Amino acid sequence: MRDERACEGVVCKPCLPAITVFVTAGSDHPLPEPVLSGVEGECTSDGGSGVCTTYTNEPGDYAFEVRAAGYKPAAVRVTVPEVVVDGACCGCGYEEQEVRVVLERE
Repeated sequence: MRDERACEGVVCKPCLPAITVFVTAGSDHPLPEPVLSGVEGECTSDGGSGVCTTYTNEPGDYAFEVRAAGYKPAAVRVTVPEVVVDGACCGCGYEEQEVRVVLERE
């Protein structure tokens, strides 16, 4: 058991999103900005690839879709494991997950 006073004044870094999705297109066509469906988050795209981050900051099982105009939706299932570190002043309570998705043209 940690003494709570041992963590006084400790500044913890912000937790990363629990899930980050890297999105590419399986073709030479430009990739429009992807969107997440079934989980809250935000996406960006540079025309060739995209990155989506969820607003989820908890361990658990997640199922959602990645969509982009002109492409078939891609189903994603991911488990975010719980991480508990006894005695640590800082901790997010989960292990961040990175997922790679390749979208196919419709």
